[in-house]
Amino acid sequence: MIVLPLILTTQLIAPNVGHPALFVRDMPAVDAESLAQSPSAIEVLEQFPENFEARYVASGSMLPTLEIDDKVIIDKRNYPSASSQRGDIILYNLPSTAFDAPIVNNTPALHRVVGLPGETIAVRDGQVYIDNQLLEETYLPQITPIDYEYGPQAIPEGHYFVLGDNRNVTFDSHIWGTLPQESILGKAIGIYCPVERQTLLTISPLDEDSQALFDAIAGLFQNVPALCHQQQSEALLIGSLLN
Repeated sequence: MIVLPLILTTQLIAPNVGHPALFVRDMPAVDAESLAQSPSAIEVLEQFPENFEARYVASGSMLPTLEIDDKVIIDKRNYPSASSQRGDIILYNLPSTAFDAPIVNNTPALHRVVGLPGETIAVRDGQVYIDNQLLEETYLPQITPIDYEYGPQAIPEGHYFVLGDNRNVTFDSHIWGTLPQESILGKAIGIYCPVERQTLLTISPLDEDSQALFDAIAGLFQNVPALCHQQQSEALLIGSLLN
């Protein structure tokens, strides 16, 4: 069974497309009293609406890294012009090649960058090869042999090859092809809910602003873990944090 991509919008795609909405956009409201205990959070959180987003995972295509009901922070700064690194978990709009029929809205998904522009990628004997060399995927929490064959396929300049960590059941580049850079919306930097799963998701250290923002949000939910279960809009979250 193929797990369809993590759809990241409150708008359902057209019923005739046949792709159910698997990833919905929501954010819990935050107690303003919690923020008052950390005034320094206000400055970094003011960047949130323009430079960051929060997303809710409702698909298993990134298991075990991302579990269903995880909530993650997306860094949108400098995208789509920013270059992605191998191992980055990126938010992107699925290309038109992923669908057999037109869709009403863009359909964002969240998967890991495995192949870079100009490389040749292949999957054989249960493993990924880049330019005919075995890829050591040290960023994966566990390795499950891949049960399909792919390529070799050259990745065009300005394109990436993305795979879900749950390799054998994911609707990703091995099915619909390479991803144009202009389709990339941002990079996942960390899980903030549930509180017990809070962790960074990047393969390299965060810059100071991203780290400060993630720490502020993670700290607020640590103070009031029940907020992770509230279903409110992103606007309500940011408004309650900053007012």
